[in-house]
Amino acid sequence: MLIVISLFLLTLVMLLAIPISLSFKINEHSESKNKIVVRWFFGLIKFRVPLTQDASPVSESRLKKSTKTGSDKRSKKIFKLLLQKNFRHRLFEYVRDVWRSIVKQDIKLHIKTGLGDPADTGKLWGIVGPISSGLVHVHHLPVFIEPDFMYARFEINGHGTLRFIPLRIIFVSLKLFFSPVLWKGLRQIRQAEKL
Repeated sequence: MLIVISLFLLTLVMLLAIPISLSFKINEHSESKNKIVVRWFFGLIKFRVPLTQDASPVSESRLKKSTKTGSDKRSKKIFKLLLQKNFRHRLFEYVRDVWRSIVKQDIKLHIKTGLGDPADTGKLWGIVGPISSGLVHVHHLPVFIEPDFMYARFEINGHGTLRFIPLRIIFVSLKLFFSPVLWKGLRQIRQAEKL
């Protein structure tokens, strides 16, 4: 039984060590041209991920709903975590490690994001803004992030190819999950809610 389990784990690790290539082209103004193609197992396995995008204007009722959603308890907990210096620093390290684990080819991205509430979007931009500036001016990558203080949205325009090893991404993510900073921040939030 132990041999079977060992062989299974070894096979799983070997499969996760095979790189995945993800090619994408996203244009919010031309939905028919949007595509994401995933290649794995040295190109022997290839499939296309269907994309749908709602380009209709945001109605007033939808805006009110998104504003309410942007201010719910979950988003407040996230912001409280992001406001903690140690957690924010650990999150930046995680994003940096993931970014370095990915081989990027012909990347160009324009991202527009908003939470539906100007105050929440402003807090989010206080975190995302420096990342956007660092990608463009420090790493010289054409990745532009723009805030939308009016509507709740997450829109991406761009193209490129990303190549990564799943095992490496899993390892980096587990480091964040088991980080004492993460659990300490969550514990502090729970204690503050009880007061």
